[in-house]
Amino acid sequence: WVSYVQNRKFLSEKITQELMDLSAQAAREVDLWFKERLYDVRVFSSSYLLSENLEKIFFTNPGQTETAVALRRLKDYLGSVREKFIPYDELALIDAKGNTVASSAARSNPVNMPEKWLETAQAGKRILGEPYREEGNGAVMVIGEPIQGGQGRLLGVLVAKLNFHTIGSSLESYVQGQEVELQLVTRGGLLLAGSR
Repeated sequence: WVSYVQNRKFLSEKITQELMDLSAQAAREVDLWFKERLYDVRVFSSSYLLSENLEKIFFTNPGQTETAVALRRLKDYLGSVREKFIPYDELALIDAKGNTVASSAARSNPVNMPEKWLETAQAGKRILGEPYREEGNGAVMVIGEPIQGGQGRLLGVLVAKLNFHTIGSSLESYVQGQEVELQLVTRGGLLLAGSR
C-alpha cells in the first residue's frame, strides 16, 4: 500500500510537471504568433498607398472618377494582402464614423469594433477587440491600426479580422503522438483554438 501511494504520487507529480512544461512551450508559441500578427497589421497599415488614397477621398474633394479609382486601389491592396496572409479573414478600412470605406471581402460585413475605439485611434494607439464567435467562422478577433495623414490627422483605421485556425495547427504539432490536448481559451471560457 505504501509503495502504491508513493508511486501514484510520483507519477502524478511527473505528469503535472510534463503538462506544465508543454503548456509553457505552447504559451510561448501562441505569444510569438500573436506578436507576429500585431506586427503584420502595423506593416499593412503603414503602406503609403493607404494614406495617399484615403487623403484623396476625404480631404482633396476629388471627382467621382478619382474617388472610384482611389477606392478600387484600396480594395485591390486589401485583397492582395489578404490572399497572402491566411490568419486574416478580412481586412477593412473604416472611417472615423465606423463606416467601411474598403474591404478585402466580396461583401463587407459590419466590423465589430470595441468600445472607445475612436479615442484609441485618435491617440495613435493600436485597437484590440475581444475574441468572439462569428457564425460559420469560429473564433475571431479584431485588431486595428490607425492611419495618420499629414498634420497627424486620423484618416481611418485598418481593421484586421484575425482567425485562430492557424494557431490550432501549431498546437497540434506540440502534442503529436501524445494523449494530450491543448486548448487556447479566453478567461471567459471561449474556445479559440485547440490541438484537435
